[in-house]
Amino acid sequence: MSVVTLGETMALLNVPGRLGAGTTLLMVAAELGLQEVKFFPAAQLGGPAAIRALDAPFRRMAFTPSGRVSADNMTDYLALQVVRAVSGSCAGRWAEVTARSADAVARAATRK
Repeated sequence: MSVVTLGETMALLNVPGRLGAGTTLLMVAAELGLQEVKFFPAAQLGGPAAIRALDAPFRRMAFTPSGRVSADNMTDYLALQVVRAVSGSCAGRWAEVTARSADAVARAATRK
C-alpha cells in the first residue's frame, strides 16, 4: 500500500514530495488525484522559474516549495498562483516572515 493510499484510507492530508528533475512523480501524483505536492529541493530544482514551467503541463497541481526557501526569496515563490505555502529556513525568523507573508497574502488576495 502506498503512503498516499494509506493517507487517504486514514483521511489524512497528503502532500508527497517531488524529488528530482523529472516529471514522473508529478504524473503519478496527478493520476492518484492529488492536487498538491511538496517541491523539494526547490532551489536545486530551479526555484520559481521551474514551478512556472511545470504549471503548464500540470495545471491542476499546486506546489509547496521547500529547500533553500528563505525570508529573502519566499515572496518570489508566494507570488506564483500555484504556490499555496512555503517551508524552509525562512521559518526561523518569525517577525520577518510574518511581515513578508502578510504582504504576499495581501497580493494573492487581489488575484483572480
